Amino acid sequence: MSTPIGRTKELDRIAAALEEARRLQVARTLRLVGNSGIGKSTVAAASIERAHDAGWLAVLETAHRVQARLPFALARRIGAGILAALGERSELFAAGLPSDFTTERDGAKNEEALYRLIEAVLLDFPLLVAVDDMQWCDPESLSLLLRLLERFADQRFALLSVERLDEPGWEGLAQSDASIVLEALGDTDARALARSLLPGASDEAIARIAEISAGRAIDIVAIADSLAQGGDDIAAVAAGLRAVVARDLALITPERREFLQMLALMEEPISLALLQHLWSEEHFLPLLQASSGRYLMSAPTGIVFRHAALAQAIRETIAIDVPYRRRIIAAISKLPAPMSSDLEQIIAQARACGDRDLELRFAKKLADFAMQSNALSIAVKTMERCLELTPFFPKTSLPDYSTLARLYCVLNDERAAIDACERGLAAANATGTNTGIGPLVASLLAATWTDGNIIEFKRISKHYSEIITDEEDRIHLSLALLLLATYEFNIDDFDREFSYLSSLPNRTHETDLRMLLFDAQMGARCGDYARYERASAGARNIASRLPQFWQSVIMQMDNLTQLHYFGTNFDLARATFGRSHLDDSHIGTMKAAMFLAQGNVQDVLEIASDSLLVHGLSLEIRAQLGLATAACVIAGTSLPNDLFKAVEHEAQIFLSEEENLALLPIAAACAAFKDFKDHRRSRKLLEKALRLATRSALAPQMFFLPVLLSIAANRLNDEPGLALIAEGRIETDKQPWSLAHARLAQHCAKVWHTEKEHHGEAAFVRQRLQDLGSSYFATLLPQPGRSKQPISASLPVLSRREREILELIAAGSTNRSIAEQLTISERTVEGHVANLFNKVGSTSRSQLVAWHLRQVSPVA
Repeated sequence: MSTPIGRTKELDRIAAALEEARRLQVARTLRLVGNSGIGKSTVAAASIERAHDAGWLAVLETAHRVQARLPFALARRIGAGILAALGERSELFAAGLPSDFTTERDGAKNEEALYRLIEAVLLDFPLLVAVDDMQWCDPESLSLLLRLLERFADQRFALLSVERLDEPGWEGLAQSDASIVLEALGDTDARALARSLLPGASDEAIARIAEISAGRAIDIVAIADSLAQGGDDIAAVAAGLRAVVARDLALITPERREFLQMLALMEEPISLALLQHLWSEEHFLPLLQASSGRYLMSAPTGIVFRHAALAQAIRETIAIDVPYRRRIIAAISKLPAPMSSDLEQIIAQARACGDRDLELRFAKKLADFAMQSNALSIAVKTMERCLELTPFFPKTSLPDYSTLARLYCVLNDERAAIDACERGLAAANATGTNTGIGPLVASLLAATWTDGNIIEFKRISKHYSEIITDEEDRIHLSLALLLLATYEFNIDDFDREFSYLSSLPNRTHETDLRMLLFDAQMGARCGDYARYERASAGARNIASRLPQFWQSVIMQMDNLTQLHYFGTNFDLARATFGRSHLDDSHIGTMKAAMFLAQGNVQDVLEIASDSLLVHGLSLEIRAQLGLATAACVIAGTSLPNDLFKAVEHEAQIFLSEEENLALLPIAAACAAFKDFKDHRRSRKLLEKALRLATRSALAPQMFFLPVLLSIAANRLNDEPGLALIAEGRIETDKQPWSLAHARLAQHCAKVWHTEKEHHGEAAFVRQRLQDLGSSYFATLLPQPGRSKQPISASLPVLSRREREILELIAAGSTNRSIAEQLTISERTVEGHVANLFNKVGSTSRSQLVAWHLRQVSPVA
């Protein structure tokens, strides 16, 4: 009995299921599933062999695509296969059957014959019926097999269904007891299979075969078979494959050879719609059928080569490929609705032909298509290629560079955005262009500001303020300076730029809208809510005539202003996130800030971890890292390892760069974080963070920063730092949310610095925070008699599931009811409730509810 290499575990599972069926005398249905070429047929054959040795009557039949519409085609082959397996005794079992399964075409007779045959066999043997490629079974046979399982449910009967995972339209056998999924062979098993086929080959050649086969058994066999005689090194693997392919192509018809050569030039997967434009259906279907198996295989969205090495070997047989490539381009151009993949294929073919004009024409189409479908990664890649192919023309190239920079910013790649802007401005300078650069300068400033490099922002703005003379360019520059003035809360600079823009008579709607948005934000930051409302109402009126994006921006601004001004509008925030047009990372930052304000530390950590995994480091991810570290500092918990490493890296960058406000929250959190053992570095971080925090007002999203700085100064015994914070030297804007948290930091620093209690001030701060819905931060107030002790929030850190269960308990739900509502087991609910008791310190559900109500509606 043979065992396929690397398949012992799967064979043992099948054998165990068969043994259970025989022992319990019950029918069993097993599915063996995997992609094409993974080795399912080999495992099925080995299972039949094992079952036969264990005393089963076992048969393996294959369903064929061409017979998928022939009624009872597979059922007849199964009947004939059972008789063949019975050998000399088959005549005894076949006597009296209404059909011999070979010549009879009457479905009813075949069905009755198969029932009676299996019934008789089961009196003497356990029976295993295996069907390879079940996805191509005819419907009548499939229905019959399922009825057989019902009829012989209490017999020693088993069905092994071998199915492809990548077959379109096939959802798997409906009735099954277990599914066994075949994965690609691991490297060790792939090498072992190759070695069994090529015992004399070098280790390097065996490793190469395992590598290019990607663990697919059928590829390992095919590549091994194609090796030239006498070669055993890596070069021989490729050379042998080329030689075999060249020999095969020389023996087939010219039409089929051309078919394979053209397919080898195409990007995979190759769509059938494209093939229909290259060959008529009556031609390409026979060509496709003749080339399948050896060269081609089906994929979910088209046709692919069985291995990339085969396609490469076929390409090397083409004397001149340009005529073929031109035919491919013409065929794709005829598609009624070409997708981005089709346009990419035309671009690749045109580039291979050396036709730069054609490549550029379709690259522009692809860029437009990608922009419309929001495929921004494809858009930036294609726009970069368009700029390479096009000579610099100021009227077209400058806007393209500006658009490219904005796309990079949306993709959270500020450094690439800066590089695109600098390339465009350098090209403009080289051609003596000094007008029309305003949008690109604004994009450069926006990307530089987003990257957090305020010093560079100021250098660039000063440089271009001196050289820009065109009024339109000056408008773009002025809008960028308004952005900085709003961010830094620099009222004088804001008034100067706003006054300049207001004096211009021919402003666009978009310019007016941007001015009003900045004015609204500055009004809110100044504590002038009436000014905010006037400006936002004007912006909303203009936005109604502009794209939907601007209405989304206003909605986000309203949401954040409501939060920073009134503090309690969390329900509005949650509702707004679902309607946002902003990217996921920006929404994640807003959610993390909201969760931190509520004390939901675990949610902050989850957002930061998920974003770091998906987006990498960017402005938004850095903001989330600061929020996550701050959450752990305030809650007195440890930072997860993945975030800890990223935060350490960013803290080092903060120390090495001259000024980067984007890293300020991370730096402050690191200085306060007890897990950072290097106190010398912590002091450097605190010193620089305090210097920056006293220079310009913090952004509202950094509301937690004053508290972090005070905690850091206390833990590091930095008396000058505590004195600075106690004096109110940390700059903030005038929004109630910012002022309340700054007042909290100031009070904490006073107590820690003077070691004197200020009960009246503490009561005021506590009440103000509670009024704003920030009772979590109110727990940071120093406790009487313990003023110098490091503090952390006293509220326990509950997981999202624990909070859900706590809310349901408060609503009067029982454990069983909670389990039904959350679709979890009652035992799981009991475990969460026990955790809640431990975290909150309660001994009963009523105490738990009382604690919850105090957090929802705290009292002074």
